[in-house]
Amino acid sequence: MKKKIVSALLATLILFSCMTSAYALSARALSIRPSLTFGTNTVLCKVSIGADTGESILATISLFEGDSCIRTWTRSSNGYLIFSEYVPVISGYKYTLTVDSVINGIQKPIASVDGTYVQ
Repeated sequence: MKKKIVSALLATLILFSCMTSAYALSARALSIRPSLTFGTNTVLCKVSIGADTGESILATISLFEGDSCIRTWTRSSNGYLIFSEYVPVISGYKYTLTVDSVINGIQKPIASVDGTYVQ
């Protein structure tokens, strides 16, 4: 009887340790999130990029006013990147924020968001 309890306990511990190891190795889903928040004559351009821990991130972030690129920033990080910058805007114009990113040397699809500033 004692052997059965010890065997069951040991089997449970082995099963639990395998489950935790598999969970720890699971990949985090890549997320690339640009956003525009309009204020009085300004727009807050924000980007967050989440990758797996240790993965290199290189991002080129561009702000367009209509069809014209008015600002470009390049940022890099590992695992997670957060960017924010205020830019002056003109009422009535459409603004588009794009994020061109490379994660661990692999080009990712361009992410973008747009909005029109109306005062």
